[in-house]
Amino acid sequence: MSGPGSRNKMSRRALLKAAPVLAVAPYLLAASAPRRGASTTPPSDRVTAAIIGCGRSGVNWIENYYRLRQFQIVSVCDVDESRREHVRSRIERRESGTKSVRDFREALADESIDAVVIATPDHWHAVMACEAARANKDIYCESPISLTVREARQIAQVSGRYGRIFQAAMGHRYYSSYRRGCDLVRGGALGKIQKIHVPLGSPSQYCTLGASSSPCPQGFDWDLWLGPAPPAPYHPNRCLSTYDGWRSYREYSGGSLVGYGAGSLDLVQWVLDADSTGPVEFVPPRQEGDKSIPLTIRYADGTTVVGSRGPHEGTAEFVGENGSLAFGVGDRGFTTWPDSLAGGPRAQGPEKRKVSEDAITDFRDCVRTRSRPLADAESACRSVTVAHLACIAWWTGRTIKWDPAKEEIIGDAYAARLLDRPKRMPWRC
Repeated sequence: MSGPGSRNKMSRRALLKAAPVLAVAPYLLAASAPRRGASTTPPSDRVTAAIIGCGRSGVNWIENYYRLRQFQIVSVCDVDESRREHVRSRIERRESGTKSVRDFREALADESIDAVVIATPDHWHAVMACEAARANKDIYCESPISLTVREARQIAQVSGRYGRIFQAAMGHRYYSSYRRGCDLVRGGALGKIQKIHVPLGSPSQYCTLGASSSPCPQGFDWDLWLGPAPPAPYHPNRCLSTYDGWRSYREYSGGSLVGYGAGSLDLVQWVLDADSTGPVEFVPPRQEGDKSIPLTIRYADGTTVVGSRGPHEGTAEFVGENGSLAFGVGDRGFTTWPDSLAGGPRAQGPEKRKVSEDAITDFRDCVRTRSRPLADAESACRSVTVAHLACIAWWTGRTIKWDPAKEEIIGDAYAARLLDRPKRMPWRC
């Protein structure tokens, strides 16, 4: 750099571009200087963001943005022209100048954008997250963060290599009641944890839909919607953001077992302080005479997770030697049995720093300070891996032995092939 007053200064954008060199310490980068080409506004100025995916999740994120006023949304992206124009018009009522783009790569090429919010179908998450990291964008990604185990690990590796902030949408980690419950479990109020009951749902199945009798709507880029997924004829039911639509098909999702289950299992991982490891065994559901045995997941210390098909993400009941603690849906607190356990010993908080009461504010703060989010890439990778491995056990009908240190399936070559899947060219992670 050159010019008056610039001897010891570096623009924020230039610093972000230098992030690969600093990947050995991606969460220690300073972020106080202005963006290149921007006016010299203070670091409290809002972060510029692009929303990729204008469906329900994207709209919900925008509504939270309106409530919290943490970001300036400068671009919205969706393969459906009518959907993205609807979202853009909603934003334009409050502030002007928001761009509307079809291809997410156009948003990634925009140097005025600091961060992206990925709210697309699951089969796109890993590709977009990795491309965003390479484009020096910070990333907020809806859950589940990936379609496969290997994709999740690639997200963690690429975001770390490029020094990017990556945050998964694991809002329960920010609930004050959940943090208090986590402190109780970690502090030993329940004694040794023996069993954990969680609602996990069911895995996806391959799509059998043929071509639709109605043509693809004008302004809807079907080929770009498919992206890395296998070629398939257009059918409106493939695009539905429900468990009757793409969420139920293996080509695009892991079903409710991953959709809901990733959140429930993230709660288990977090409370057990297992953000850098995971279970060692996955036993699929089975029938033994008249008795139905649910999906069972075991950790090396004997802690057992028992799944149910309940609908509520984020709930779990921890059963220990001294009693039990059950988390409510959303930030509805927790209950203990007996009641006296609520006043038991508490560990020091699971977070190593003061965190915000909501995920969006924490993401904004981490973008500014380059600190580690509470639901970062590594913890999200480990949690969604548990959900994906549960799917593999269910799909194959076989017990899966897992080495969480090497991240390998032990002694089952067929099951190991399901850790990843090929992508359509030219898409990659």
